[in-house]
Amino acid sequence: MKKMKFLAISLNPAIDYIIYCDHFKSYSKNIVMETSQFPAGKGRNVALALRKFSQKVSLLEILGKENVNVFKKDSLKFGIDSIFFCVDGYTRTNIKIIDGNKGKDTELNERGFSLDQGESQRILDFLAKHASDFGFVCISGSLPAGMEDNFYHQVVELVNSAGSRCALDTSGLPLQKGIAAAPAVLHVNRFELGELLGNSFRSNNEVYEATQHLIRMGICLVVVSMGREGALANNGRCSWLARPPEVIVRNTIGAGDVMLASIMYDFIKSTPLDILIKNATALATASTIELNLRDMEIKQADDIARNTKLSQIK
Repeated sequence: MKKMKFLAISLNPAIDYIIYCDHFKSYSKNIVMETSQFPAGKGRNVALALRKFSQKVSLLEILGKENVNVFKKDSLKFGIDSIFFCVDGYTRTNIKIIDGNKGKDTELNERGFSLDQGESQRILDFLAKHASDFGFVCISGSLPAGMEDNFYHQVVELVNSAGSRCALDTSGLPLQKGIAAAPAVLHVNRFELGELLGNSFRSNNEVYEATQHLIRMGICLVVVSMGREGALANNGRCSWLARPPEVIVRNTIGAGDVMLASIMYDFIKSTPLDILIKNATALATASTIELNLRDMEIKQADDIARNTKLSQIK
């Protein structure tokens, strides 16, 4: 396959500080077993996962001038082409406390930057000029304070008009407005989909029917993550559910981003939907085995894929 250049957009990045405990208790003394600190953000996670497939990827981020070098070094180390829009101050730090025994985490996330319309316009101007340089543009994560809820809608429209493909992964109003522009690929989790459509799903068939509604809006592929239950994919022609095997989970942060990277990679290869969702589910599951997705190996995903169960919904 000829390599396609990807662009991942991360407008609300952070430095993640991971604290791993065997048994975490609130309002009590806890023993820290392991810590890890690294540049993060949904777009960066997508870019790192795409590099696992040796794909060419650029990463557009809004970063604080005071600690931008931390992000530069990480991009350089992993072969990611960086596009930085710098603002005054520091990029936020998010603290994640992982309880290894329960397999659950507690997050303490800083608010991040508050941006003005000038910053939004700078990014839109860049995309108007350069979107056609990329075969696939991925926009994911929350919007910084100060950005309009329809910003992702504008980005999808720009990418579509440039003849490139767009993948969207967000929630709330940015999701509601973004899907109206019909991105090629949409990735959401079950809760986000239910919130979008005002539904609490009682069965996988109900999830499927919800994805059909989105397909009719012009989206080519909808993938819904459902945690340990796996993921459901629908391209309007068929729908498949992939259930991964049980693994020892160390960190679920970034698993959805890894899944999206795998989806885009197989989407451009026209991989059959059952294989696409099996690969994506396996890679996302493999990422949960490590504290830092940078340590994930493709071989781990291959082993998991062999034990992932597929069932056709439609």
